[in-house]
Amino acid sequence: MQANQAARASRVDDHLSEAHLHMLREESAIADDVILAHGYRTVTSPKDLLDLGFAPAQRREPGLVWTVHRIANRC
Repeated sequence: MQANQAARASRVDDHLSEAHLHMLREESAIADDVILAHGYRTVTSPKDLLDLGFAPAQRREPGLVWTVHRIANRC
C-alpha cells in the first residue's frame, strides 16, 4: 500500500509547483488521487496557456489548471 501512495505522490509532484501542491494538499485537503483524477497541474509558460485557450488577460503564470468535465454540454 505504501508503495502505491509513494508512486501517486511522485506523479503528483511531477506536475505541480511546491506552492500549488501545498495549496491543494494542505490548505484544501485534497487527496493525491483526486488531484490526479482532476488533472491539476502548474503551467509556467504563456504559450501553454494560449494553447489551452486562455485569453491574454488570463495568461498569468504560474497558473494552476485542471480538467473540467461538462455533462450534456452544461456548465
